[in-house]
Amino acid sequence: MARPLALIGAVLLLAALLPAACSPARRAAPSASTVTPLTDLRAEVAYAERMPLPPGCTLFLTLENISSLNRAEGTVATAFIPVKAAPPFTARVRFDPRRIDSRLTYSLNARIELKGQVLFTGAARVNPLAQGDDPVSIQVRMVRR
Repeated sequence: MARPLALIGAVLLLAALLPAACSPARRAAPSASTVTPLTDLRAEVAYAERMPLPPGCTLFLTLENISSLNRAEGTVATAFIPVKAAPPFTARVRFDPRRIDSRLTYSLNARIELKGQVLFTGAARVNPLAQGDDPVSIQVRMVRR
């Protein structure tokens, strides 16, 4: 009778230790020297129509790799701000510079939406790493329905 109990005890011990042995190794938190700071890309968005925007509009900005055919794969960063003043609208898109390949082409896309409906849209080609402090100027155009 002692043998079956010893066998059951060994099985239970192995079952208790197995999850710890099979779990992935824990990674140490990155040190301050390995964290890459995000970079800001400033934008100034305007439109030519002489009309105020209705309350509740939102400006969306998307930094994209336009060399890629897959839009989801090409998105580097996004930002949005509620529109509360008259144009030009200023905004910043924060991105990880490690996601930028200097051999590829990038675009900063802007759109102004109201309750999910696109009112204005526009884009500008950019070199995100060489932009400096000068804002990217984007002239959006009204979407015709």
